[in-house]
Amino acid sequence: KADFVSAVSHDLRSPLTSIRMYAEVLKETWPDESKRTTYLRYIGEESERLSRLIENVLALARLENNDWAIQVALHDPASLLQRISNKLDPIAQRADYTLEVSIEPASGNILADEDALTQILHNLVDNAIKFSGEGEKRILLRHVRDHDQSVISVRDFGPGIPPEQMGKIFDRFYRIENEMTRSTRGAGIGLAIVKLLADRMNVRLNVVNRNPGAEFLLRYPLVS
Repeated sequence: KADFVSAVSHDLRSPLTSIRMYAEVLKETWPDESKRTTYLRYIGEESERLSRLIENVLALARLENNDWAIQVALHDPASLLQRISNKLDPIAQRADYTLEVSIEPASGNILADEDALTQILHNLVDNAIKFSGEGEKRILLRHVRDHDQSVISVRDFGPGIPPEQMGKIFDRFYRIENEMTRSTRGAGIGLAIVKLLADRMNVRLNVVNRNPGAEFLLRYPLVS
């Protein structure tokens, strides 16, 4: 938890410092149009990053205090994923990633909480962006039917996850890199929230390495 406090402090301070710096430049000088557009884009991106961190911290607190009442309802998974993907596409675009969406009809419904699934997929897309490294800047969001299950997955095309880390990545505050040497941003709570929400919806969650990348899969039983 000491690492968590350190990481959150860093990730709160970093975007605030950037926002303040670019705001002061805009206030003190009058840059040309291209620079002004760039500065405003940086301010927008850093504000979005700050908002995501705060949302995750609040979500974790709500889950640990049992203040998030999961309310499942019947959904057509293809329609549900299409609605959610429309919210995720801007996140990928802001990071210069392409979100590829592949949706196979399910011929059945799933019991899901739309807000919870949105939070899960939001965090998985954000995680894919952070850990793709030098891999292709694209993310695959897809839905397939697998016998009596509806499978929703998020895949990146980065280096994948070291096998010895597979059992730890959903732990609260856990990060693969050492806090002193890490090259990616984040407080180590995004995947913990994914696991907590999946458990609350009684959804099977697992991750597998692909060639290349890693894929996170949510398996919902199909119901009539």
